[in-house]
Amino acid sequence: MVIRNSEGNVVLAACRQLTGCQDATEAEITALEDGLKLALLWTHLPLTIETDCAVALELIKGGSPNFSVYAFQISRVRDLLRERECNCTKVDRSANFVSHGLAQLGRVQARTQVWFSQFPPEIAEALDIDCNSMNV
Repeated sequence: MVIRNSEGNVVLAACRQLTGCQDATEAEITALEDGLKLALLWTHLPLTIETDCAVALELIKGGSPNFSVYAFQISRVRDLLRERECNCTKVDRSANFVSHGLAQLGRVQARTQVWFSQFPPEIAEALDIDCNSMNV
């Protein structure tokens, strides 16, 4: 997960090894929850939350009570979203290379780490690609 300011500069980047996730949707919801927690701690500005997981976004934005297997997690994310002005949006997978690179660090290298005002070298190229696709 990466948090950027309005100019596209990295405020922080993070990866975490996830164990016990039953599927990709649970991993995406976990990343959204972790990202929201960090964003709420490190900035007081309104937030734009981007994900390429349509299922996770639909579950989070859904107005009705959630009775899925993700219900408790969805409830926690919805509570976090109420703490600040937040806009949740779906982005194309091709504009989300940074998040996937960080997820790979957590998964393949069993790595859990946070970088403040910087980022791991493994995602440097992806940062430029994602930022350029945002400006198109």
